[in-house]
Amino acid sequence: GGYDGHGQKVIRSEADLEEAYVLADSADCVLEEFVNFDLEISVIVSGNGKDVTVFPVQENIHRNNILSKTIVPARISDSLAEKAKAMAVKIAEQLNLSGTLCVEMF
Repeated sequence: GGYDGHGQKVIRSEADLEEAYVLADSADCVLEEFVNFDLEISVIVSGNGKDVTVFPVQENIHRNNILSKTIVPARISDSLAEKAKAMAVKIAEQLNLSGTLCVEMF
């Protein structure tokens, strides 16, 4: 039930576990290792099962683990943007995408 920081809790100590359990409102929880990263970018792709359209790379800025602002185009090098778009297109092609997909990268 958590997405984009909502319904999620960062566990820094054993004491945080109880609060996270209450927040989850059930025993169904997902525990992920926290990874420090410099930047989050997203690439949106749309496909019709044959052709894929790729949109400009977005830079996502978070406050308190929740998306606060998206900057388009992302403030990254052109070569990194091209790599990100190529990866998103490859995923879309492998999925034979029919619809729209957002690929987040950290």
